[in-house]
Amino acid sequence: MGKPKSGENRKKIIDKMEYDKILDCIHCGLCLNVCPTYLELGLEQDSARGRIYLMRMYAEDKIEVSESFIRHIDLCLICRACEPACPSGVNYSRLVETAREILDEKKHYTFIEIGRASGRERG
Repeated sequence: MGKPKSGENRKKIIDKMEYDKILDCIHCGLCLNVCPTYLELGLEQDSARGRIYLMRMYAEDKIEVSESFIRHIDLCLICRACEPACPSGVNYSRLVETAREILDEKKHYTFIEIGRASGRERG
């Protein structure tokens, strides 16, 4: 059994992310003023709208997973402040959680990163 082609992997990811749910976002920007990471960092990619756009670009084969992509997804606090602000009712927390599950399958952690995540890193 050979390695799956890139397109096959992307199709599985699109199915898992429920692509139609990504399209529910109308990019109105009402989530921006309630998103703590956007308010702190001021970067579009660090808002619900920006992250949804990144997920869509990946699903449409316009970008690849990169360290930057992973960083923007990982910075979300999943506080859900964006959800009541959204006039389209996008279930953003479900989208970002699914994206993280997919990324976790692709990530390779170092022992140092695992230590940091567990709070056991010694300085």
